[in-house]
Amino acid sequence: MLTPLIILESEVKGMPKLRIKELRCQRGISQGELAEKLNVSQSTLSNWESDKYEPDIAILIELSKSFKVSVDYIIGNDITFEDV
Repeated sequence: MLTPLIILESEVKGMPKLRIKELRCQRGISQGELAEKLNVSQSTLSNWESDKYEPDIAILIELSKSFKVSVDYIIGNDITFEDV
């Protein structure tokens, strides 16, 4: 199993929220089902959904493929080129 990265609360301020729970719930998938598909524990997935930890890039890519959305969308990046 992959281990999550530890993020300090001070590093999170101002960062967009991950959309993992939103995407999972929209598709009617339980935490247990998604955790099994990603080969992680349900508590790890719960920690990602509550922004206690963040998944590594390999997990973000797998989520992107599973949900058919970009990694940018999953990590809450709504910035477009017009905004820059």
